[in-house]
Amino acid sequence: MNNVSPIIDYNTYFIKQNNSNWKNIQLGTSTETVGSAGCYVCSIAMIICWYLEDGTTATKKAVITKLAANCNSSGGYKGGTITYAGHRFTTITITDMAQRLLNGYPSIAKAAGTRGTHFVVVNGYDNSGSTSWECYLVLDPGWDYDNLQEVLDEKAQRQ
Repeated sequence: MNNVSPIIDYNTYFIKQNNSNWKNIQLGTSTETVGSAGCYVCSIAMIICWYLEDGTTATKKAVITKLAANCNSSGGYKGGTITYAGHRFTTITITDMAQRLLNGYPSIAKAAGTRGTHFVVVNGYDNSGSTSWECYLVLDPGWDYDNLQEVLDEKAQRQ
């Protein structure tokens, strides 16, 4: 695959789940908050804000609040498909993820380990990486990783 420059502007749309503006928002009826377990909500919110072309703090918080309200009693998201402002988000395959990047669209990747699951926005592709996963550039709402391999390595260390 050819290089794909980052799609979502980091300075405008990036959302860190422990930001003081939303870290205490409760995820559904669970005891979890955006700060403790909101990587999926924040990943979706980054893409929605990008679609809306509005990266203001007020919009980020409004989107996060609406998404967080739809989490289940364990803090997970209800259902596999999310519709927000007319845009539909659903689970895709790795092949679809690569094609979406080539078409100019970000995706959300899920990394699972025995100590839980972490979600990041896959935002670009740089084929100069030494492994295939290292080539996928990410926006990480919970940690400070730059590529998918780093996220997967972190989940492996936590097992």
